[in-house]
Amino acid sequence: MFRYRLPLACLLSFPVIAGCGWTGRPPVLSPPTVTATSETPEAESEPEKPAAKLRLTKLLSSASPEVKPRQSLDEMFLFQPIKIPPERSQSAPLPFEDVELTARDGTRLRAWWVGHPQPQAVVLYLHGNGGNLWYLLDGLRWLNETAECSVMAVDYRGYGDSTGTPTVVGVLQDVRAARTEAARRGGVEETGIVLMGRSLGGALAIQSAQETPPRGLILESTFTTLEEVGRVHLGSLAKLVPNDRLDSLAALSSYSGPLLHSHGSADRVIPYEHGVRLHAVATGPKQFIRIEGGDHNDPPTRDYLAALREFLHTLP
Repeated sequence: MFRYRLPLACLLSFPVIAGCGWTGRPPVLSPPTVTATSETPEAESEPEKPAAKLRLTKLLSSASPEVKPRQSLDEMFLFQPIKIPPERSQSAPLPFEDVELTARDGTRLRAWWVGHPQPQAVVLYLHGNGGNLWYLLDGLRWLNETAECSVMAVDYRGYGDSTGTPTVVGVLQDVRAARTEAARRGGVEETGIVLMGRSLGGALAIQSAQETPPRGLILESTFTTLEEVGRVHLGSLAKLVPNDRLDSLAALSSYSGPLLHSHGSADRVIPYEHGVRLHAVATGPKQFIRIEGGDHNDPPTRDYLAALREFLHTLP
């Protein structure tokens, strides 16, 4: 259900920091051992870093004239939007409903909504920095059918059929617009939304939680700060990233609500240590799931999905 079929753009540069989303079928092999605890996990040494061949010259040469001037160089590394092929762009697959949103600055966005007659929660799912809504199809179905939730997912500006060029400021506007619409459709206040984000989407969810506390927060393979994960992949070029850009450590420290947090122990994209340190700053009721041997884009295990369903069913 959630196996990741990574598009080429997710493998070429800095943007491998974010998974492309939940796709594929449920894992059929025995899952890795998963340890769940409400305590802060013990840090371990950083796993071996992948060889990040960034091809800066190619990026810079291709950045003009396509990329608009308002997108900074670090944002060119960060965002790797993939458009939806014409044959798939006509309508959402059943039972999803196409939703057109407008961000505060007028950018037109595409989202999917699927309601549930008796939802355990209303979830806003925020994907990583690659892919688009079509990469999330089976995962959203699982959240709706198995976890019994109403779900909205949005393509940030520049992704899928959404217009515009992605920037951090702009994408955060997109999250606000999607959260407002999810609350309206789900019949709850924005404080009643459960925010769920993977990798980059987790960082966006944390920022949204800092602005308006949600009912619950779910983080998968999320980084501490964009600058710190930039050091893993960019080396000296990490100085291009402003030190306050997507500072999840600072933002999460102000969140005191329920948190379900997972990270693979063998993550070669966002090292496991990021998850350990990030989890430590959360002050509310929290559960950390270490996915033993899990890499960044591995499909979720049965044990994790069971914990996720329980979290969604037992939220206050």
